[in-house]
Amino acid sequence: MILALSRVRQGGLAAMVLPSPALAQPYGLPLRQRLLAEHGLITLTDFEVFTGAGASVALGLARAHEPHDGPCWAEGPKATALLGLHGAPIHPKIRAGDPELAARARRSGQVLGDLFEIDTGVVAHGPGGGKAALLSDEPGPGRVPYVDAQDLKVGRVRYLWYAPERMHRAKRPALFLGPKLLIQRITPPGQVLVSLDEGDTFAGHTLNVLRPRAGACLDGVTALEALGRVQRLLRHPLTPGLLRLERGPRLDLYPHDLAAIPLPPGWLRASDDADLGAAYGLSPAEVARLVSFGSP
Repeated sequence: MILALSRVRQGGLAAMVLPSPALAQPYGLPLRQRLLAEHGLITLTDFEVFTGAGASVALGLARAHEPHDGPCWAEGPKATALLGLHGAPIHPKIRAGDPELAARARRSGQVLGDLFEIDTGVVAHGPGGGKAALLSDEPGPGRVPYVDAQDLKVGRVRYLWYAPERMHRAKRPALFLGPKLLIQRITPPGQVLVSLDEGDTFAGHTLNVLRPRAGACLDGVTALEALGRVQRLLRHPLTPGLLRLERGPRLDLYPHDLAAIPLPPGWLRASDDADLGAAYGLSPAEVARLVSFGSP
């Protein structure tokens, strides 16, 4: 899309067919930033699916080399507001005022990554072959308990022969020792799938691992209590809505996505019936608007 606009004279119009992944996935962020900052997106249709196509597309109209100070589409936000969101997503569902809701939720200034280490699990396959050779249904010498996203789904624990030299990304064992949250990387709309593990279970790369940073100030609660509060935060329907507003309607959840989730003041010691929306300073109507972004 940037190449097409570069060939249009200043002020000229270019119509573009825009695939949905390019408007939400991390790899498309530089393209979206250039489109919004250097050109003027003035129209965007709803997404449509072509027969036989794997991705939906939207039609966009942009004015070349002339940044646009008005809405990027009907009832939509300005380009500057979209650029203020973490992923600068381009999606017709975003309306004027929506980016400000995300900004208000972030007023505490603290995010999960400040207090918690977040990384993907091990990639067990590597130069020694597939991971099947390293996995067993039975414990044994040199084996550690192991789960991936499918294991969590069916309630199964397997055992991994932890052999870093045979793995693509072995990760350091300390990442998996002690209490932690295991968060699925592929999430259905409206949900963040998260489990609390109190033991020393190793996780596969289809999971994100979240654990307290060494020496982090957890507001006077234990690591296990803090993880329980974060689990409640992640499971609240407001959280996937906020993620999708800021990053677009993609299903994959990366460590940097989780690390940037705002942590309301006092949430780690909040009661079990604490209202997350109120903790963010949002009204019930504003919470409902954010939750709507998590729906299909």
